[in-house]
Amino acid sequence: MATSIPSLPATAVQDALTPTSATTAPSTRATKEALDLKADASGATGAAIVSKIDIELGGNAWRGAGGPGGGSQDSLSPGSATVPPSVDAVVAGLAGKAASSHAHTASAITDFTEASQDVVGAMVAAAGGSYDDGAGTISLPSGGGGADTLLTGYTIGANAAVGAGDTIVQAFGKVQAQINAKADANGAATISGNVAITAAAHANRTTNVSAVSASTFTAATAGAADGAIFSFVQVGAGALTITGDVQLSPGVASATTNGQGSVLDGIYVASLNKLLLTNRTAASGGGGTAPVQDLALKTASGAADADETLATLSIPARAAGDRTRIIAFFNIGNGGVNNVDFKIVWGAEIVDFLQFATPSQHMTVAVDFTVLHRSTTEHITKPWVARLNERVNGSSGVMTMNTSAATNLSFVVQRKVDTNRTAQLLGCRAEF
Repeated sequence: MATSIPSLPATAVQDALTPTSATTAPSTRATKEALDLKADASGATGAAIVSKIDIELGGNAWRGAGGPGGGSQDSLSPGSATVPPSVDAVVAGLAGKAASSHAHTASAITDFTEASQDVVGAMVAAAGGSYDDGAGTISLPSGGGGADTLLTGYTIGANAAVGAGDTIVQAFGKVQAQINAKADANGAATISGNVAITAAAHANRTTNVSAVSASTFTAATAGAADGAIFSFVQVGAGALTITGDVQLSPGVASATTNGQGSVLDGIYVASLNKLLLTNRTAASGGGGTAPVQDLALKTASGAADADETLATLSIPARAAGDRTRIIAFFNIGNGGVNNVDFKIVWGAEIVDFLQFATPSQHMTVAVDFTVLHRSTTEHITKPWVARLNERVNGSSGVMTMNTSAATNLSFVVQRKVDTNRTAQLLGCRAEF
């Protein structure tokens, strides 16, 4: 049985949804325009808007401007500025429209992946890269980063601060130049000949002396600040001697390094206007070199009347002020009556000579002496007497030979006439 619809007073029609009104009905045209602005969605989410009207009017049309039976339009199209829509028309129009606010996941949005790729691809392309829409891949522009990006065009730049306008390659070049300058300022220097000692080249760092050097410090031109530190290490055969504006502190014997491995330190004192040498050291009494030795038993087996080297020690270069201690133990058998000679030879010079002439003599002899080096050419040691036409070093004990370069120290034996007598070297050593 149909619901009885009460008669309604005439209703005014408003051709817009604003301003809102509780007594005026919207026209079909205004309703349609508002619904057309809503996005489509699954389900008639807008139907609840007219549910109360639907209940009260029983699904029939609103009464129009003429009161009951005044007429309404049961469709939103074509729109009218004077006729209101029916409830059914409004419900139909709201069907399929989305709510004003909603939340969708990316998977629920049509074409989301493709649209996102297109946006990113356009940004990459604008920066100089490329985007393959079909393959869904991008290529970054040159210099766009990555572990495998080459620093094309890189060179060491100026020793200057990195600026905001520098490229990555330019920035690396400047940083490397700063590192290089820092290393040069504090790294070790080397002297291998006669040079001028200056603050720029030698101050506040270690300077290695690798060859004979007579170098000069001149305060007026050295450019040294008060308190600048100078440190020289003799790493080679030649010594360093510093001349010029130099002063020795108490206890410093000379302005010359004290053999291989020795250190000569100084500090510039502005009030004195001189390089004050404060320290001169050498380990093991000169040279700073570890002892060398051969403690294996050596027995002569060569022919008679011929020199036979039983052992050889490597001796570093020796400088003025150095000293060298030489130790050896010889053993002579009694199997014959002829002489046996022992020689210790530094390079080509004999520094000690022993001859055993007593028939049937059997003994062990210890040799222990020191060579004091006045310079690289003049040396003081114990005198020895030559026999059987061997070379003579003189009774004064002063020996001449050049020790500015490393050489060998040889321990030599010669059995005279025959080889009946046993000759042995029990061990030998050199200390510096």
